[in-house]
Amino acid sequence: MVIAIIGILIALLLPAVQAAREAARRMQCSNTTKQITLATHTFHDAHKRLPCNGNDPLWTSYLRTSNNTSMGYTSHYNYLTLLLPYIEQTAYYQGIVSEFETRRAAGENDVIYPGNGAAGTALTGTITVFQCPSDGNAKLKTGATELNRNSYMASKGDAWKAFDSPGNRGAFSSGNRAVNGLESITDGTSNTVFISETLVSPINNADRDSKYKTAVVREFATIDYNTATTFNLPSDCVAVRGNEGEVVDTYLSRANGRKGHRWASTMGAYSNFMTVLPPNSPSCDETTNDYPEKAGIISASSNHTGGVNVGLGDGSVKFVSETVDSGNRQDEGTNPKSNSKSIYGVWGSAGSIASGESVTLP
Repeated sequence: MVIAIIGILIALLLPAVQAAREAARRMQCSNTTKQITLATHTFHDAHKRLPCNGNDPLWTSYLRTSNNTSMGYTSHYNYLTLLLPYIEQTAYYQGIVSEFETRRAAGENDVIYPGNGAAGTALTGTITVFQCPSDGNAKLKTGATELNRNSYMASKGDAWKAFDSPGNRGAFSSGNRAVNGLESITDGTSNTVFISETLVSPINNADRDSKYKTAVVREFATIDYNTATTFNLPSDCVAVRGNEGEVVDTYLSRANGRKGHRWASTMGAYSNFMTVLPPNSPSCDETTNDYPEKAGIISASSNHTGGVNVGLGDGSVKFVSETVDSGNRQDEGTNPKSNSKSIYGVWGSAGSIASGESVTLP
């Protein structure tokens, strides 16, 4: 009888303990989101602009000795690599700088590609601050040459374009044609999303990712991967969501489009998200090859109940519900034009920096 009572008490207490632990993890994730968002301001103080998520002048200024052009792959280093000194990770930053300078001094044309690693380089270290404690996949890593995982993505706004396209409407430009300063955010920093968490895809996933919160999928005419067609509309991406957290069985994930892998890379799902589909929606790729260069729609996602933490441009953090208004035009097949109002509701407007809409996230 006593044992039965103890069993009942444990059964009653266990959900409460689990809820308390998740609340603590969510708070830790919120604090990290805030830390990274504030680091963008410290970077702005130092450089009078925001970091670029790719093609940043600090990296592309490393020139080849042969022809005075940018060393290869410097354009692929993302916003997180630039923020390292401002989140107490100076040693990693100096490691990247040392790697660049060593290769340039040796007359090499390229730096280490941030999609790969090599034992002993700064790219392969474990940076726990980039890993949301609620996401077990973010903490997984195998071997000395595996790259760290990343849970915190930069907003490309409400335009689903290639990773290096100058046409994204988010705070972090691609840098190849322009850079953004805080003065570029005419909708107001308190109304503009900078950072969000995104669940990392499983590691060593030879059979492809089947979970809609972590997979990056593309539309398939049949189950045969080689007969894939491209998706054209956000509604096509919504359609990949099946039951019980799975993608429907007529879709497969990208082989190399895993969200949150390759922490230093600016490409596609490695460090970007879009405010097109609401949090915890599927993510889809519009390319016809097997790499995420032109990731179509990458959605914010988390294991927190009902939504995600986002960092706003004023340095504050807000928990945004997965039911946030994302517009009534989910079938819109074109990206918003420059400086036009968002077609993706409050969520889309919060991602764009200069759409003429000062919306407040609920």
